[in-house]
Amino acid sequence: MADVDTNANVKAAQFLASQEAGNTE
Repeated sequence: MADVDTNANVKAAQFLASQEAGNTE
């Protein structure tokens, strides 16, 4: 399950980063 949690955390971080960059794709 650790891999799943890590993957979710990475996707969340990427989403937040893209939001800050103004990318809403």
